[in-house]
Amino acid sequence: MPNAMIPLFWQESSPDLAQFIYNEVWFGFVLIPRLMQVLQFIALGLGLGLIVILVFLQFRRRKVSSQKIVANGTSEPN
Repeated sequence: MPNAMIPLFWQESSPDLAQFIYNEVWFGFVLIPRLMQVLQFIALGLGLGLIVILVFLQFRRRKVSSQKIVANGTSEPN
């Protein structure tokens, strides 16, 4: 027979939390992680949107400056 500890009795216990303590525990372990998860995706979306806007503006600026060069026939901006 293996050396194993087999309990002879089982005692089930559960805490009796007051509503205030329950609310604090729920706030810290449920609400804050959910909020952080939502804010993570919002920040990711804002960052990607900012990158897309900056790339669009950069391409537009290059297009406008290349059109000025072609119209003037020089490489100096007016």
